[in-house]
Amino acid sequence: MKHNNNKSLICNGFTLAEVLITLGIIGVVMAMTLPTLIQSHKERELSARLQKFYSVMNQAIMLEEVKSGDRKEWFEDLYGLDEEEKSKNHAWVKRHIAPHLHIIKEKQYSYGMYAYHLKDGGAFMNASSNGRDWIFFPGNPDRCIAKYGLANNKGYGICKFAFHYSPNSTSTKRGREFAPYNYTFDWDISMDALYNHPQYGCRTGWGAYCTLLLQQNGWKVPKDYPHRIWY
Repeated sequence: MKHNNNKSLICNGFTLAEVLITLGIIGVVMAMTLPTLIQSHKERELSARLQKFYSVMNQAIMLEEVKSGDRKEWFEDLYGLDEEEKSKNHAWVKRHIAPHLHIIKEKQYSYGMYAYHLKDGGAFMNASSNGRDWIFFPGNPDRCIAKYGLANNKGYGICKFAFHYSPNSTSTKRGREFAPYNYTFDWDISMDALYNHPQYGCRTGWGAYCTLLLQQNGWKVPKDYPHRIWY
């Protein structure tokens, strides 16, 4: 009887070869699915951080209005400043925006640009030290800048995302709001333009409209998004 039980266990078990084959199959499946799972997680994280950044920046501006009055009165368009004067933009951020945000670190780069690191892991900076054009990094800006550089239009829609703020201007559809990059004379209010505008399109241009494309899709990365999120 004991001999029969052992025989039954041997018959119902797995050989070493079968175990190795099974582990090999599992490894192949994981190798095929893990990058997709990681990318899906990055896209969900990007969606949450973009939406939060958009919200907290507009909230910071509204809070500053309570203290300093109408945003048109204290906004400074610093376009055209030379290298020595660009620190004025950093002073403006410190005076009007930073007090209303959870900034945990600041880092100065070339061209008079500063990155302001947020508590949730993202960071932002003024794109050209003029007070109007802004970059949001969903992750560490050093990685993005090391790969794509700083003073160029590379990496947008991948590891950095364009925003615009110019409450005194009439050239944006959002007017007084801090919003995704969106010039009136360049965007014809179509999704096709957000993808395919020759200069700013997310697919065919340098990617300025990628942020607006994501916002128009509920801040979610669409299935036909032309870039792989990396940060």
